[in-house]
Amino acid sequence: MQDKYKGFMSPLIQRDFLYYAETLFKHLGDIVDQWLTFNEVISICELGYQYANFAPQLGGGLAAKYTCGHNILLAHAKAVQLYREKYQATQKGRLSIALDGKWGYPKDPNNPAGVRGEIFLVL
Repeated sequence: MQDKYKGFMSPLIQRDFLYYAETLFKHLGDIVDQWLTFNEVISICELGYQYANFAPQLGGGLAAKYTCGHNILLAHAKAVQLYREKYQATQKGRLSIALDGKWGYPKDPNNPAGVRGEIFLVL
């Protein structure tokens, strides 16, 4: 998918993830009751798409990070909708997404610029 259409940079990932999710719901739903669609979305998008630290090492800047996040959230939402409408009544499972956060502490808590930077890092 990454080579074919740039992975999470394309809305096509939503369709393919939905197919993947349905395959899992259909074949494993009788033994799995807790589902996680994506793990640490910020790390995926920031380190893989904005910067080139993680695969796919795109390094596409801030726009790539937000495009990736947008497509992941929509793929997650479509999987949740599918599960609720088609499988939850019989399988009785739960579906979620794991988000990660970034935080930091100012080097000098008495420096207003450092404290201000900490506030923006948390957001």
